[in-house]
Amino acid sequence: MTKLAVLRPEPDCHSDVELLTDIGIPSCALPCLEAKRLFFPEIDELNASDGIILTSKRILAMLDPDMVTHLTHLPVFCVGKATADAARQRGFIHIHFASGTAQSLLGLLRVWCSSQELSHQKETRQSRKLSFSWLGGQDVQLDISAHSPGGCRIIRNICYEMIPRSSLPSAIIEELVAGKITAVMSLSARTLGAFVQLLIKHDIW
Repeated sequence: MTKLAVLRPEPDCHSDVELLTDIGIPSCALPCLEAKRLFFPEIDELNASDGIILTSKRILAMLDPDMVTHLTHLPVFCVGKATADAARQRGFIHIHFASGTAQSLLGLLRVWCSSQELSHQKETRQSRKLSFSWLGGQDVQLDISAHSPGGCRIIRNICYEMIPRSSLPSAIIEELVAGKITAVMSLSARTLGAFVQLLIKHDIW
């Protein structure tokens, strides 16, 4: 029986394998990119902001429980529902989410900032620029910090990078050579490129 190899990074890789298996598609997990933790701002720095921006649910798995405990009072702005659900599972309460794109997230922030600015002006008759801490990865489709809506400032924190895995497991190599893995699933060109490089490295391609 042949199978499909899922190349997406964890935790999506095993989740996809489970879904495919449930609908009768034989599959195996072969994540070709791995997350490497780089930097996280201090709790005090995050608490000084007006909110947290999350563009990947991967970042939530990297947050220390103690850090989450000290940040749950802050509003969290997520790129999509999946990230919002993951944030809720980690204990965040005040969650807002966009429709899954960087542009929709900027639109969400623009509306929220405008409402907060009006509210603040009514209370103090002064306006101030709101500040948001963006926790994300090195590779992004759009650097939203360079497109901060009027009335707010987005501070980008590059907390992790995705690096190609260095080798293939021997069992996977045997299945590839034997023709037991006949298809792969990837949602990014970089992931697929990392897989091709692994095939070349092991003289399979």
